[in-house]
Amino acid sequence: MDGGHFDRSICFNQLMEFPEVREIFFIGANGKIGNAVCSLLLGKRPEVKICILSKNRSMNHPNISYTENIQDMLKYQVVVVGKILPGPKYILLLSGSSDPVKTKLVLDYSVPFIPLHFNQHPQIKHVQIGLIESTDRSFLRGPFDVCMSHDQNHIYPVMRAVSLTQPRQETQMKLEKYSSDDVKLYWEKALSYGLRNRDISNLI
Repeated sequence: MDGGHFDRSICFNQLMEFPEVREIFFIGANGKIGNAVCSLLLGKRPEVKICILSKNRSMNHPNISYTENIQDMLKYQVVVVGKILPGPKYILLLSGSSDPVKTKLVLDYSVPFIPLHFNQHPQIKHVQIGLIESTDRSFLRGPFDVCMSHDQNHIYPVMRAVSLTQPRQETQMKLEKYSSDDVKLYWEKALSYGLRNRDISNLI
């Protein structure tokens, strides 16, 4: 099972758990996972609009816009993060803004996950996504490593992928090639092994 495709499948399916979201501010969207997630999300939900923080305009889509101003993040209720930014940068952003802060949810799949505490804006929840939980305890036997920045019985998709046996031709698929069919295939494979997205319902 290819780690890159598995990462994309997990992140995409996690975002699909928020059907009410119509606008997203995306930090790190130009990475392989972010690029794929944007394309897949817009293919499945064409009404969604995405604003990407980047100088590099790598995607051309009518529903995708770009900005180099991180303060634009505050205009969006949902922020997706796939790139680590220093915590003080967020704090400085929030403390220096005179505009209303609309942000309520920061969904972060960057590794390692470094929790951010928005003490002056308690309505903002910083939540780790892009993790899978194993319901089959035989998969994750052995000591629990707290250094991996996730809860017990959870694992990063790419690490689980390398330990699952798949046909050789599938593991050699290029990371740049993906489709909704690929995502469905990898998601069904994950479910068949007793894997599922991390439950974040109690965190938001």
